[in-house]
Amino acid sequence: MMNPLNIRCKKCGKSFDRGEQMSLYNNQYYHNTCFVCNFCDQSLAGMGFYTKPDGSFQCQRCHVYHAPKCFVCNEAIPDGVKYNIYQGKHFHKSCFKCMKCNGMIPEGRSFLEHPEGFICLDCGKVTNQDHKGRVHGRDPTSPSNATSSNQPHPSGREHICAKCVRPIPPNTVYGIYENRQYHQECFTCNRCSKNLVNTVCRRLGSAIVCKDCS
Repeated sequence: MMNPLNIRCKKCGKSFDRGEQMSLYNNQYYHNTCFVCNFCDQSLAGMGFYTKPDGSFQCQRCHVYHAPKCFVCNEAIPDGVKYNIYQGKHFHKSCFKCMKCNGMIPEGRSFLEHPEGFICLDCGKVTNQDHKGRVHGRDPTSPSNATSSNQPHPSGREHICAKCVRPIPPNTVYGIYENRQYHQECFTCNRCSKNLVNTVCRRLGSAIVCKDCS
């Protein structure tokens, strides 16, 4: 797109040279060298991308890399897609299903745990008597303690915040819940915005809430 007016780049605030190519997003203009992924600096000009809650941009490659992976199919779970969490593992709702009847197990519904997967209670009633599966109720939503740490990632890379999907700087204290890391300012109750670091909280669907709001 050619520069029609004396406008300035949304990111750097500088003007455009005559005839210079520019990118337009949400009625804002960017130099092509400024319109980049905030995670890897790849140019997004003419490319598909995602916007994060803080207004940053993410290329498709980084979006897939940082997205949680389903424990069953190992495919990324994109932003905006509802999913289940059980024992710190993520599941597409369509993957969290009974190994006997192949029916999905609704959130909050009790089920039997089997070494090879899960069994709904209806199928559990006709399961062989010697099956030793344990009944699980509302494990994904039971209250548990959120903790904090400033320990680096074992690989030496920066931890990625599970909420804003941006890096957590080294030597920064961050929140931990269900084996996921959060910036302190991101780890808040989805209902009252109370900070949840080192508190008792509960997951309700895709939301995390404090004890008072649960």
